Amino acid sequence: MRLIDTSTLTLRDFPFGNVPPYAILSHTWGAEEAKIQRFCDISRELGFDYGWVDTCCIDKSSSAELSEAINSMFQWYKSSAICIAYLNDVGPERPIDDVRHCRWISRGWTLQELIAPSEVEFYDSEWNHRGSRTTHSVLLSGITGIPENILVGSEKVQDCSVASRLSWASNRTTTRPKDIAYCLLGIFDVNMPLLYGEGPKAFRRLQETILHHNNDLTLFAWGRLTSHQVSHSASPMGYCASHVSSTKAVRMAPPIPANHRPPICIHRQGASQFRPDHPLRLPKAITALRDPAV
Repeated sequence: MRLIDTSTLTLRDFPFGNVPPYAILSHTWGAEEAKIQRFCDISRELGFDYGWVDTCCIDKSSSAELSEAINSMFQWYKSSAICIAYLNDVGPERPIDDVRHCRWISRGWTLQELIAPSEVEFYDSEWNHRGSRTTHSVLLSGITGIPENILVGSEKVQDCSVASRLSWASNRTTTRPKDIAYCLLGIFDVNMPLLYGEGPKAFRRLQETILHHNNDLTLFAWGRLTSHQVSHSASPMGYCASHVSSTKAVRMAPPIPANHRPPICIHRQGASQFRPDHPLRLPKAITALRDPAV
């Protein structure tokens, strides 16, 4: 893992298993050089000799390194000693409630950066400390839809249903369409190779990958079912959402108990129960979430 020395601003590589305690930066891009310097100053004041910043600790010219970084990002934030979240469009004169209007709260990549670390501390545009994820847990839960128990660390992300986790990203955006899938990999504890040029298809591939590892059928609890989808002749993977914004309405969907989850078969035609010739049938609990009239 590559870290930046907070005193000298030089980069140093550490073998996994021998990584020192480090601070990590969560931010939206802009004025990078000054931002890195200030982040290192604060990290050093907090007692950390090393820090991690995506803009300088990842060699984006290497496709292999970039792929590894995207698939490891959630774990890197989770393993950090502290996350410093820099809100560059929240001025010192504005109340912290204005975080609901800042760019940081609406970006896809910052979702995992809010959830994964054990500790998140907020700083405004002038680098004044503005409280922590814990002290603002009620406010942040109301803005993001993430349960307060997740934000204060008393509940694990994996205890939430697939539908609920998808819904946390429903109001978030990324610069490139495919990134809305890549930024959710760690939240579902899955890995995917990066495919250049796949665009929005990445989100469908994410859903297929989730289904391969987790047969919680709340994955399909989004939007309204059409009469064609209700019929069992519909294409199995036609149940997939085309965009994460479709999952907004199922924020509170409870997980399906493990003993009520049918085995799922993944094949070239999509997904089915038990075997390829057995169509996927959604439980009534799922169709009711998608359309109470069903």
